[in-house]
Amino acid sequence: GYRGLGQHKKAVKACGKVLDLAGSGRDAASRYWMVLALRLQAQSLWALRPGDKAMAAWQEIDQRFGADPDPGVRREAAQALLDKGRELGQCGRFDDVATAMDTLVARYGGDADPVLKEKSARAQRLAQKLRAD
Repeated sequence: GYRGLGQHKKAVKACGKVLDLAGSGRDAASRYWMVLALRLQAQSLWALRPGDKAMAAWQEIDQRFGADPDPGVRREAAQALLDKGRELGQCGRFDDVATAMDTLVARYGGDADPVLKEKSARAQRLAQKLRAD
């Protein structure tokens, strides 16, 4: 809710609390809350100051949750790549957007989950469009 109100400092703190609470859990529900909190935290960090902290959060999502066995967790990890691409695109970093989309396609293009297949197809179209322009 804080993000929607533009209160990104509060959002970062709230996400940190969720991470503290869910951090010790290894079950799918805990992993889901962790990846969601990290994804939202990355967006708020980027809104506060585009740079290393947000990029580190996106990297952590990719490393820790990109190949998670739970489809819901993988969906959030894929969405984080789309979020990252959107934010980088707004800064004019189109080569980095294409790289993020390539990562999404490589990781989830063959996934059995229909939501991930759709996200992969969207990412592939975007990467192709960026390279054509």
